[in-house]
Amino acid sequence: MLGFALKLEGHTVRTYQDSAEFLASVTKEPAPLSCADDLMIIDYHLPGELSGVDVIRQVRAIYPDLPALLISAEHLKTLEAAKEGLSDVKLLLKPVRLSTFLATVKEYATESCI
Repeated sequence: MLGFALKLEGHTVRTYQDSAEFLASVTKEPAPLSCADDLMIIDYHLPGELSGVDVIRQVRAIYPDLPALLISAEHLKTLEAAKEGLSDVKLLLKPVRLSTFLATVKEYATESCI
């Protein structure tokens, strides 16, 4: 639903089955990620062995400035502890209102590309 809403807002959306598929895509040469085009939106709980925070850390090793938005139903304290050292990663707690999600995406993209 969130991906569909982003498409309706004019964004290009790429989805992946699991963390391994996403990481394989991001690490392919060339991987033209830039703040003008990209925002990583990821859930904390993913299919596969890695959490959303694990994926963010691996991607940030390659693209340290790539903005990231973490969505989860986990308790806020758990998420804050898990994302230690990633203070610029924004959090949205489920259930997420669509209007809040879209506003956060718009705000984040504006902030990160200044």
